[in-house]
Order: sequence, then C-alpha cells, then structure tokens
Amino acid sequence: MRTTIVVVYVGMAVWLLFAAAVRIALQLRAGQDLDALPFIGGAIGLVALVLLLPAYEDRRRRERE
Repeated sequence: MRTTIVVVYVGMAVWLLFAAAVRIALQLRAGQDLDALPFIGGAIGLVALVLLLPAYEDRRRRERE
C-alpha cells in the first residue's frame, strides 16, 4: 500500500510540472502574457518531489542495515 501511495504522489508531482510546462509553452506560442499559475503549479510539483527525497534516503539507509 505504501508503494502505491508513493507512486501516486510522484505521479501527481510530475503531472504538475508537465502541466505547468505545457501551459507556459502554449501561452508563449499564443503571444499572451504569462500569468503566475503555471509557475505556482510547477513550484508545488518541485516542492513535492524535494519533500520526498529525505524519506527516500531514509528508506535506502534502512534497507542497507
């Protein structure tokens, strides 16, 4: 169950980064002014992945012991 939760969490974070990049690309291609929403979504995705790193490192250390 824990693995499923982590996979979904990482998937959601990657989706936020992907959606932000697509929205920025579409706005630039259309010649529109950029709004802050894609940058906020991308930042949330990055923060989510960064918050997952300490747990990943802790789990790797426990598996070696």
